[in-house]
Amino acid sequence: MTINRKIFIVAFFSSQMKLKILIPLIASFSLACAIPQKKPNLEELAAIHEKFRDVSLENKDISFYEELINKEPNNWKAHLELAECYFKKGADKYYEKGKTMNDSLENAEMHYKKSIEIRPSQGAYFHLGELYDIIGKDNEAIEINKNVAKIWQNDPVALWHLAQNYERAKQYNQAIKIWQKIIKLDPAKAAPYYAVRGDYSREEDIISAYEQISDNYYYMGEYNKALKYGNKVIKMLPNSSRGYINRAEVLKKIGQYEKAIEDYKKALQINPSLKEDLEKEINKLKKN
Repeated sequence: MTINRKIFIVAFFSSQMKLKILIPLIASFSLACAIPQKKPNLEELAAIHEKFRDVSLENKDISFYEELINKEPNNWKAHLELAECYFKKGADKYYEKGKTMNDSLENAEMHYKKSIEIRPSQGAYFHLGELYDIIGKDNEAIEINKNVAKIWQNDPVALWHLAQNYERAKQYNQAIKIWQKIIKLDPAKAAPYYAVRGDYSREEDIISAYEQISDNYYYMGEYNKALKYGNKVIKMLPNSSRGYINRAEVLKKIGQYEKAIEDYKKALQINPSLKEDLEKEINKLKKN
C-alpha cells in the first residue's frame, strides 16, 4: 500500500496544534480573542475568557442563552455562546443523518452572524468558518477567514485557517502564499497571540508551514519545489518519521528511488510501528 501523505498531515495537525482542523483550540479562546484592531491586552482578554467560560460551563443549555438574548438582544457574547450550543448539537446531527443540513446548524450560522454584526470577534468568525468547512461551503469559508486574516493579520491561527480553506478548495497557489506569510510573521507582533494560546510555538508553526508548502507543491506536481521544502522540514525536525516519509514520496516521483529507500529506512528506525507499510514500500522500490 502506498503511504498516504494526507494521513501524515492529519497526524501532524493533531500532534502539533492539538486541533481537529485547528478549530477546537480556538473554542476555548473564542471569547478571549474578541477585541479587534488594537494591541491585545492579555489581562483583559483573560478576564473576558474566564468570566464567560464559567457561565458557559454551568449553563450549556440553549434555553439559558435564548433567555439572555431576549433580555439583551445586542449581547454579542450571548449570541456567540448560543451559536456554539447550536453548532455542537447540529454537528452531531449532521454526521448522524448522513451529512444533511439541519435547523441547529442554520441557527448556529444565524447567531454567529449576529454576533459578528454586533461586535466582530475571532471566535464568531472562526467558528462560522468551521461551520462552512463542515458543510462543504469552501468559498464562504475562504471569505470569512480572509476577513479574519485581514483584521488580525499578525495572528498565526487566523492565517492557518485561511491557508487550510484554500487547500480544501484546491487553490494550492493561494494556500502557499498564506503559509509563506506565516513563516515571515514578525515574531514580536505575533508574540501576544502565542502568549494567549500558550500550547504551541513559533517554531512548530514554521515547521508546519514548510510541510504544508511541500504538500501543496506535491499536489500540483511541482516535485522539485516540494523537495526543497521537505528538506527544510527534516532540517528543523530531524527525528520525525513523518518528514522522511513525505520526502520519500517526493523522491519517488522524481525517480530517485535509492534516496527514497534511504528515507523510508530512516523513518523505520525512528518509528518501528510503521514496519509493515514501510517495508512494503521499500520492497516495491527495490524492484525498480
